[in-house]
Amino acid sequence: MSTVKSVLLPLLLAAGVAQAGHAECHFPKRPIIPDGKTVSKEHLLEVIHAFKTEFQPDVRKFQNCIKNERIAVGDFATDEQKEEWTSRHDAAFDIESRLANALNQAIRDFKSRETAGDTSPQEKAAHTSDSTETSAGEDDGDTSGQ
Repeated sequence: MSTVKSVLLPLLLAAGVAQAGHAECHFPKRPIIPDGKTVSKEHLLEVIHAFKTEFQPDVRKFQNCIKNERIAVGDFATDEQKEEWTSRHDAAFDIESRLANALNQAIRDFKSRETAGDTSPQEKAAHTSDSTETSAGEDDGDTSGQ
């Protein structure tokens, strides 16, 4: 009977850890990427800032949570669990990449609009009063490499 306990107890513990860990790994709320053809400069800058300082770090936390689940379960993980962890990790990367591409397109659209002179008087005044800030931040808005 002790052999059965020595085999079953670790399996039950591992299953419990996997279930508890799985419940804690939640993908972060996705930011809404504005239309660069109509967005105000201020709103675009807010979205860029939130994407870089909130969404991307939260995606890393999500991926680390999955990694920690995998470590906690260790050798007791089933092939199904391993596939799920890989799938969730890769999906997070894909979603982040798609949103970064959409944000970069919004930045390009905004800059095209700004170059064409299609900005409101308030945006023109804000742009000329703060010549050190570009419409997409210091890194030209490229969030795909983060």
